[in-house]
Amino acid sequence: MKIGIVWATNVGKSTLFNALIGSHRAIVTAVHWTTRDVLSHKSQWDDWSVVFLDSPGLDTFDEEIPYLRNVIDASDILLFVVDNSVGFWAKEQEIYRLILESWKKDQCCLVVNKLEADFQRDEGVMMSIWEYYGLGF
Repeated sequence: MKIGIVWATNVGKSTLFNALIGSHRAIVTAVHWTTRDVLSHKSQWDDWSVVFLDSPGLDTFDEEIPYLRNVIDASDILLFVVDNSVGFWAKEQEIYRLILESWKKDQCCLVVNKLEADFQRDEGVMMSIWEYYGLGF
């Protein structure tokens, strides 16, 4: 089984990748272009063999799209990571469109990172949750 992690740059995806594989394989930094290729890591969970795919964060989003398509197409399950402090903007909408085009929405889980600021205000959390809930994941 292949689990692909897709995102817009600098949302915490590499941190999630490292947590899932139990290692510090992906370099975590705020600098674009740190991850330049698709990283893959094979893990064994009980009787399950799982390959995690981590898409790169390149200099421009247009450069990332072919990598994102490859990860989406190669994956059985997708983790679509978004940064709540940034919101759901053009990059996230383009990734969402790629997921819809691939017919993998039902195999996709939306992972919302950086919600902690909204937890300080109850209404902020509810507004964020409803915004993401409306995407249908």
